[in-house]
Amino acid sequence: MIDHKEIKNIILNYEAQFPVDEWKLNGVDIWPNIRFKLYFHLLNHGKDKNIQSPQKLASKLISSKRKPLQKLVEATSAISKYLLFYLKAKNIDYLFMGLNMHRVLHLEKWYNRFFDPIIDEHNSDFSYMHLEIGELTSPITRPSTSYHLSSLLRGFLIVSGLRSRILRPEVEEAALSQSLQDFFEDVTNQSWYDSSLKMDFYNWNKWTLKVREKSEFFLILFEKTNLKGLVMASYYGYEDTAAAIYAAHKLKIPSSDFQHGPQTGVHMAYSSWSLLPENGFNTMPTHYWCWDQKSANNINTWNVRKTAVALGNTWLQTSMKQIKIDKHKFVLYSLQVVDGATIEYFFSPNILKAIMTSSVMWKLRLHPRSMYGADEIAFFLAAQGVDKESYLIESSKTCPLLKSLYESVLHVTNFSGCLIEAYQLGIPTLVVAEEGKDFYEDYIDFEKVYYKNKYDIDFIKYYTRLTGGIRPFENKFDTEIASPLKLFNSNEI
Repeated sequence: MIDHKEIKNIILNYEAQFPVDEWKLNGVDIWPNIRFKLYFHLLNHGKDKNIQSPQKLASKLISSKRKPLQKLVEATSAISKYLLFYLKAKNIDYLFMGLNMHRVLHLEKWYNRFFDPIIDEHNSDFSYMHLEIGELTSPITRPSTSYHLSSLLRGFLIVSGLRSRILRPEVEEAALSQSLQDFFEDVTNQSWYDSSLKMDFYNWNKWTLKVREKSEFFLILFEKTNLKGLVMASYYGYEDTAAAIYAAHKLKIPSSDFQHGPQTGVHMAYSSWSLLPENGFNTMPTHYWCWDQKSANNINTWNVRKTAVALGNTWLQTSMKQIKIDKHKFVLYSLQVVDGATIEYFFSPNILKAIMTSSVMWKLRLHPRSMYGADEIAFFLAAQGVDKESYLIESSKTCPLLKSLYESVLHVTNFSGCLIEAYQLGIPTLVVAEEGKDFYEDYIDFEKVYYKNKYDIDFIKYYTRLTGGIRPFENKFDTEIASPLKLFNSNEI
């Protein structure tokens, strides 16, 4: 496994060696998405890539059995949904794009914890629409203004494909520069390279053509609605978000990433961009909505326009007005994606011993994308001799994170983004992994955020001493929920 600092050095060395700010295919800047792909590939280097979730396997079997008539019915339905959506679309000020994993069950409906608080507070100040990336789970809080992006895009692409067959527009051929060819060759010769990375002209040319094709959907939508600003959670890693940003950039509409986790010095979507075009990459947002000043400062070290603004964590701000809990009774262990390849990493011998010997019950919180659920984790813990009375397992979908944090005397994590929310709430955090130490270097002060490697021989002694004397601390933050107006007025694009 390659650590975060080494990954950062690998990527920055490429930026020093090649003119990455000049690389375009079909008019689309490709370095940001190459950078993201390299980053996550290197993070996962050495892990088992052959494990698939039951859900993914089932969806493959279902899709392979669809009959031609069923495909025709689905295509017709998708076209109808898109055309109806287009005809109904009216002027809006802001378009929000979010993920299903960012929703929580709130007042018996699925509530987007980042964007719905903004709309609750400011819906009389601006008009809006929400596009869900991925599945749109019912019931949701605002069904009349929320749409399933994938189904709309599918309908649009069918219509667009039919139109292309009739008009047969000319397509420009992308040119492969010598520097980009040299880069691809260098990457493929590295010991950490494997074919899943797909670092070659064919795949990146194909990707940019898809981004261009999907961007037409957003160009038509943005122009029809006279859009003023685009706000999305998780701008990187998705073809659809790259297409939306590309379209916004083309129309000179400001776009923003909304913080959904760490934006620290080693997260390469937010850190140390050393070579940027004068007007920015056309696949990166112009603005950044940050939860805290440390995150904004990290981005603004390279963001010359200083458009990363600490406007607050809207879900935390909303929850603090509602949560009335004064008993700190758990150690909360926030997990990342747990599967067969990583379960022993998250439950190392010292972590298991801490759970078994702790004077405070542990609550194990599952990541929204965890491949192992409560049953698999309980089975593993039982096999290790851990008494089921010493822990609880919690789903991120059914219990709000902030409620769980607020009920905790201590938050334990390897490198979860929950650390930032714990910090804002005044709940001490113990970072137990080297990766987390690299991630949260600016937060670790051994007063509010502590570090002790879970593999150290004196880990249990340190943990016992810490839980014997640690107490939640007072941390004030602004509870006023900001409007996108405050973000986009912070600086011109």
